[in-house]
Amino acid sequence: MKGFDSFSKLWVLVVFIVLVISYFIYNLNINLPLFTISNDKKIQYTNAYYNISRSFDSIGELIDINISDIDNNINKEVRSKKIVNKVLDVFSMTDLKGPVIKLKQEEVVVTKGEFYSLVDNIDSVVDDIDGELSYHSNGSNGFYTLQSNFNNDEIGEYQVFIKAIDKSFNISFANYVIKVEKAHASRNDLLVATAYSLVGTPYVAFGDSPNGFDCSGFVQYVYSQAGVTISRSSSTQINDGYGIDYEDVLPGDILSWGYTDNNPTHSALYVGEGQMIHATNPKQGVIVSDVSDWINGSSMKILSVRRIQ
Repeated sequence: MKGFDSFSKLWVLVVFIVLVISYFIYNLNINLPLFTISNDKKIQYTNAYYNISRSFDSIGELIDINISDIDNNINKEVRSKKIVNKVLDVFSMTDLKGPVIKLKQEEVVVTKGEFYSLVDNIDSVVDDIDGELSYHSNGSNGFYTLQSNFNNDEIGEYQVFIKAIDKSFNISFANYVIKVEKAHASRNDLLVATAYSLVGTPYVAFGDSPNGFDCSGFVQYVYSQAGVTISRSSSTQINDGYGIDYEDVLPGDILSWGYTDNNPTHSALYVGEGQMIHATNPKQGVIVSDVSDWINGSSMKILSVRRIQ
């Protein structure tokens, strides 16, 4: 019986030892790390959409993560298999994003000789943290700068480079193109230039070409070179377009002349500086005349000044 008791005691002791070892093994297992933390701990602060769980390399069988931010310290509570493990991990809350540069146009076209400020094409330069950045010709952080070899006196294409640096020294870049083009002549400038080019052309009755003009044929032809259609005779050109006072006359306007009211007999093109160009007679052909001299020397008067739209 004593032998049996000794065996029983030994068996009980073995069972006890096994239970104790099992207990410690169990506790050892459940206290093994349930997750590991990434070494990259920089996140964009004020970013409401940042998913903090990305900072974990592994979590095991994840049931829940509770996160609180206390003075930039991220307190993570991870539940896995009903076991709670709490870790206080410090993250560096910093500004990682560069400013956003918005342009009004990707390409700007200016006329040769026209003044243009490079900043006029900047719609905004805004940083999430620092707000709107202002332009500075040689500013460092907290500003944006512009670089270009733009020359408004030389026809060509120029690149404009924008560099923006926020107060955390994050940098953003953008660029746009400026095209400098030859000035396009206005319609009135074209009318005047065409009229001057025809000075000296012979006078031909009923003529309407550079081989010879009468007065209304000359005016009609000049307008046709600018892509504008007007009527053919002096009696109808007095009704073309709309009437203005002579005090408001501009180059390209038509002067309708006559000896008596409502009876136009002559048409001329006003070219500025008190002068007009017209086809006068077979002796003179197309000439430049001073308007006031013509009034005084021809006995005719201006019946109407017509502006063509």
